[in-house]
Amino acid sequence: MKPRFANVWVNLALPGTLTYKVPEELCEEAKPGFRVLVPLGGNKLVTGVIHSVFSTPPEHATGLKTIHEIPDEFPVFQPYQWPLFEWMLSYYLCRPGDLLTAALPAGLKPSSEQVFVRKPHAQPVEESLSDKAYILWEAFQIQEKLSLKEIQSILNQKRVQPLLKTFLDQGLISMQVEVKNQYKPKTVKMIRLRSEMHDPDRLRKVMDELTKAPKQLEVLMQFLSLSDAFSPNPLPVNSQRLSSSVSNGAPAIKALIEKEILVSEESTVARMATFGSSKGELFQLSDAQQKALKEINLGIEAQLPVLFHGVTGSGKTAIYFELIAKAIAAGKQVWYLIPEIALTTQLIDRVAERFPGEVTVYHSHLSEAERAEVFLQCLGNKEKQPSIVLGPRSALFLPLERPGLILVDEAHDPGFKQQDPAPRYHGVHVALWLAKHLEIPILLGSATPSLESWHLASKGNYHKVTLTERFGEVQLPQIQIVDLSRTPEEHEDKQFSPELLEKITQCLQQKKQTIIFQNRRGFSQMLKCLDCREVPQCAHCDISLTFHKSSRELRCHYCGYSIQVPEKCPSCQSQRLLRIGLGTEKVEEQLNHYFPKASVERLDLDTTRKKNAFKEIIGRFACGETDILTGTQMVSKGLDFERLHLVGVLQADTLLYFPDFRAQERAFQLLLQVSGRAGRRHNRGLVLIQTYSPGHSVIQAVAEDNLEDFYQRELAERQQYVYPPFCRLIYLDLKHKDPHRLEKAALRLKKNLETYTGWRVLGPEAPGPERLRNLFQLRIILKIPVQTPFAPLRQFLKQHLEHITAEKSPPRITVNVDPN
Repeated sequence: MKPRFANVWVNLALPGTLTYKVPEELCEEAKPGFRVLVPLGGNKLVTGVIHSVFSTPPEHATGLKTIHEIPDEFPVFQPYQWPLFEWMLSYYLCRPGDLLTAALPAGLKPSSEQVFVRKPHAQPVEESLSDKAYILWEAFQIQEKLSLKEIQSILNQKRVQPLLKTFLDQGLISMQVEVKNQYKPKTVKMIRLRSEMHDPDRLRKVMDELTKAPKQLEVLMQFLSLSDAFSPNPLPVNSQRLSSSVSNGAPAIKALIEKEILVSEESTVARMATFGSSKGELFQLSDAQQKALKEINLGIEAQLPVLFHGVTGSGKTAIYFELIAKAIAAGKQVWYLIPEIALTTQLIDRVAERFPGEVTVYHSHLSEAERAEVFLQCLGNKEKQPSIVLGPRSALFLPLERPGLILVDEAHDPGFKQQDPAPRYHGVHVALWLAKHLEIPILLGSATPSLESWHLASKGNYHKVTLTERFGEVQLPQIQIVDLSRTPEEHEDKQFSPELLEKITQCLQQKKQTIIFQNRRGFSQMLKCLDCREVPQCAHCDISLTFHKSSRELRCHYCGYSIQVPEKCPSCQSQRLLRIGLGTEKVEEQLNHYFPKASVERLDLDTTRKKNAFKEIIGRFACGETDILTGTQMVSKGLDFERLHLVGVLQADTLLYFPDFRAQERAFQLLLQVSGRAGRRHNRGLVLIQTYSPGHSVIQAVAEDNLEDFYQRELAERQQYVYPPFCRLIYLDLKHKDPHRLEKAALRLKKNLETYTGWRVLGPEAPGPERLRNLFQLRIILKIPVQTPFAPLRQFLKQHLEHITAEKSPPRITVNVDPN
């Protein structure tokens, strides 16, 4: 029986699916997983994906709208992805539209827009036109068709509907709805030789005739050379390349086409460059690596997730490559997940060198068209499908046809957790679910595993493999703790200790490199008046503004609000303004002051906003052009430099004292990771950690490289106070512009939760600043015993939150399951 109705997930944050009629002519194509264009609201068309089809009319079938179009000949999701999506909907309490937004690239979500068209021969009474109407009519005279956005831009105002209604009523224009297909394959003009010209005698005759047109003859000769025209398989030549190879060659190419000697054709080409062209040298695994690989395979045979704990510089990547090679040889595809986009810069070159032409990248820094192209490539011909997909958590939504392995590098990193917008999923948890569902191996690699994964391994849920020595018998770096409280009084700079300055000097003399780690960007944390103690605040958030010297701005790192740095205190007009705190911008300035002959660069969010900026900065450091690199935690992850000898941590204390139960774990991981950048190739590296708390348990654990004892202490404390992995957490964040209405709603929600669950519900409290982006915020924390069935609670939360949001002027509520 032909399907007559379809449940559709649309690309909007709606609570469920929408039902549409399937027109007779689309019954054969209407199948789950196919993209559709469906009407929503007035004349608007939006993208959706068919979730299910059926023939029995649903209740209230009267008035159902009809699917407008099915643009593809294939489904955009694999069958195994639907169970994943259903699980994510239930577990993370998100909406179908949230998942569709995350899973489908923007370039594959076309929508409609209103356009207004000038009617032929229409003519207004110009004397009756207002100034704005006259400007708009002049625009229609120049361009017959204008979109709503173009009209708003022309008139420099958002509210243009009254004027457009006047034009429509007077019959001057008509309104149409057009679909914007955001993704289009990239095409280029390619030139080939007309088939008759492959006859040598005919071609010789043509060339003789062209002696009177020397430029055309020159272009033809160049074309024959570039295309290898006399080989068994001559190649077409890019028109732009041919034109640029001969001075003023474009007119000659046109003439040769008109003379039917050459042929111009549109050819589809890839936007993404092929990574790697020739296979690099294979490295022989060390005995320790071979042993670790053997143990990993035992875990895979036991069908358990593998937790691979390898110290920094131990050669985990080389072992990953062996697992990838095995999967590819079996005809399978690999997800290679990393926590941050920046890590692709160095890693893609290494992967492509080992597996040339078999890897692609997928992340949000690609253009919309590039992301759509990679997505469709995974659905295309088997020969064109990538064997390896390298990317952050979003790469898990790519519809791989033959998945056979999931590798998660730096699996401890909080970057795998999506914060905003929904779905607020954890990439590692989704990867684990996928691996179990598909029955494929998964490996979680890290030098500093998360406490949760360490605990699960100790219980036998994971198969743990440990690699404790660096590749090439290189020693782990020497870690020295510098007690800032003992800095001599005559040493004025409390940020750079005498020990650190001395070691940087020695590195420069020995032509070695240094990384200086400071986990705060900007120049100074705040500006403070010494007379009235006023600190400039963000206009939209309850937070002080950070001073950025390069742009002479005070900037909010939450909402982006900024003002120019005042010359005087806005409150008391005093000129005694003090910059307090230390950011990477100030560190860079101080390094240039202390070492004027050294090349210093900064790596943080502010210096890497432009495309390829991260790659360029890292590239200069890798080839030795940069002597000292300072930065935030960007410098701590996955980077490998041959000449790097010294790592300096300026303010380790800023990592220790956060109101978060994971603060100690995060500090330990970050300090050990950044320390692991030093001395990875030949000579033993050196790490200097500056602190006012040298006896702190985290500092001591890092200095002694004592991971096991530290984890045991942390797990004991977590168990005592009932925090993960000994419970589950859900954060309920409520936001509203009215603090009193917000508090009232939060207290009511807390009471209902306590009544339903019988558990202790924490909060409501402000999670950091009380106000962000003009909205006051409160957080309620649910601690759920590990053995408690999760499904009934999720259902209660879903129903209760829907009830609250249906009230008049409700607070915004976000649900964060397993916050990180």
